[in-house]
Amino acid sequence: MTIATLETLVREFRAFILKRPGFESGNYVGAHQAYRADYRACLRDRDDALLLLSYVVGASDPERMRDCIVSEMRSGRLQWNDLAQEFEYTAGQYYAVEYRRAACRLLANVLWAYWRSGAAVQCHRETMTRIACNVLGKRLARRWFN
Repeated sequence: MTIATLETLVREFRAFILKRPGFESGNYVGAHQAYRADYRACLRDRDDALLLLSYVVGASDPERMRDCIVSEMRSGRLQWNDLAQEFEYTAGQYYAVEYRRAACRLLANVLWAYWRSGAAVQCHRETMTRIACNVLGKRLARRWFN
């Protein structure tokens, strides 16, 4: 398995996040409120994913960040396709509402692994959560680092 550079991973991650969700109107017949709720959640997930990605891009040690991304991609539904050089997501129930949330989850795990690998001593969960709150702000820390 050959893994791309951090720049390639970030570029393809951004492209994956910015893909149109592809909501199917037939799934929301007579349920306009449910459609709007899913759409708003999808937009919030997009904004969160792009913000988390900006912290990945701003890493002080790009090689260590790339290693953390590679390590965290080994599990979960979001995988890197070496041949196509792009991210692929295996949907659970409904792709349109899941794929950006999966991106956020992966990015949060990557940041957690990056911060933990740079620590001089083993950090407890409370310490890592405090770091996330200081770096990302309370809203993102509460949502993705709980």
